[in-house]
Amino acid sequence: MRTRSAHVEGATLDYANGWPQIDGIVADVHLDRAHVRVDGTRGSMLDAVIGHTVADIADVEQGVLTIDGNATGTAATFLQFLRQSPVSAWTGHFADPVQAGGNGVLALKLSIPLHNIPATRADGNFVLAAGGDVAFPGAPPLANVAGRLAFSEKGVVDGSFTADTLGGNARLAMSHADDGLHINAAGSGNFALLRNTWPVAFVDRISGVSDWRFDATQKGDGLGWIVTSSMQGATIDLPAPFGKRAATAMPVRIEGRASDAAARDTVSVALGDAGRVVVQRRIAGGEAIVDRVLVLAGTAVEQA
Repeated sequence: MRTRSAHVEGATLDYANGWPQIDGIVADVHLDRAHVRVDGTRGSMLDAVIGHTVADIADVEQGVLTIDGNATGTAATFLQFLRQSPVSAWTGHFADPVQAGGNGVLALKLSIPLHNIPATRADGNFVLAAGGDVAFPGAPPLANVAGRLAFSEKGVVDGSFTADTLGGNARLAMSHADDGLHINAAGSGNFALLRNTWPVAFVDRISGVSDWRFDATQKGDGLGWIVTSSMQGATIDLPAPFGKRAATAMPVRIEGRASDAAARDTVSVALGDAGRVVVQRRIAGGEAIVDRVLVLAGTAVEQA
């Protein structure tokens, strides 16, 4: 059979269960014996605009569909794509509670065995243009975010971003290891702005600019994280032993763990050798609500 070709406009490609379909396709379709190739120039997926994309089945009997294309759209649309596709499970649902603004470009390659869709392989890369914003529940908002995120069927491969937060600059990196997804960030900020994120009594006594570092691991059962700071340059307006002047350092370590199965988490704040503050929070509607604050000092810290 000789090669047959046709031009289509306004077509829909519902290529596999569990993946958002592609609409409004403008493409040339080529049939050559058992080989099917769709050479698309335009289309849409969710609210994203799809550019040049090729869908190819080298042998209909083997039934392996490959897709190689790119799409431009908002960060919110990209997150929607994650949630409505197998990518969400691949990446441990880390993006489920995230809200984001801004624009970006997604480049995606898929290899989908149509008779065994769970064996799909993927190579994706999303680039967020400067000017985006990202919000995680219970964390200070990130503004002027820019960077890239790479993922595969095994999860997040790596990622790197820059952002403004707490009145300062920050850098964030993501990587995948055997024990889960690692997220590392560092920067400096005005700690007085923490009161906008954590409206608890003692936070409004903290002011000044200092360094901070964030390290987290996303596993199958939840997210564990640690925030550290030297507090050099920051002031804590509290009675001894918790108070400090800007010129002195007081290493602070904040640890927390959120379980995917629970609606609560506990945050522990160690203030050098002075004491510890334990905050119990309730997670509701994507927001962290403080239920209880326990302050430990002196011998109470050793007994806790």
